[in-house]
Amino acid sequence: MINNENEKILTWFVYEPDRYHKVSLKDEVPVAYETFYLSDLKQCIRRFSQKNEFMPDMDLRSSYDHLGRLIKESTPDSELIYEYLNDEEDVYTKFSY
Repeated sequence: MINNENEKILTWFVYEPDRYHKVSLKDEVPVAYETFYLSDLKQCIRRFSQKNEFMPDMDLRSSYDHLGRLIKESTPDSELIYEYLNDEEDVYTKFSY
């Protein structure tokens, strides 16, 4: 919870077996919703966000390789591809969009 003189922001988390939800309240009014969808390995495979009427929704999808490393993040408008030097590296060495 963030609290200052002018506003109070509270964040709630709701957990389900294959996803969790994050709801942010400002002065007791919902201002943002996010849902994180999880794979069987509990990796985030989709993040869907709704902020307010002035900001567009965000739908980010993620893909992983056989070693569990992030290899692709995509939205309806763009795509990021992550590349690794070899199978031993955990940190990507290059990305392209």
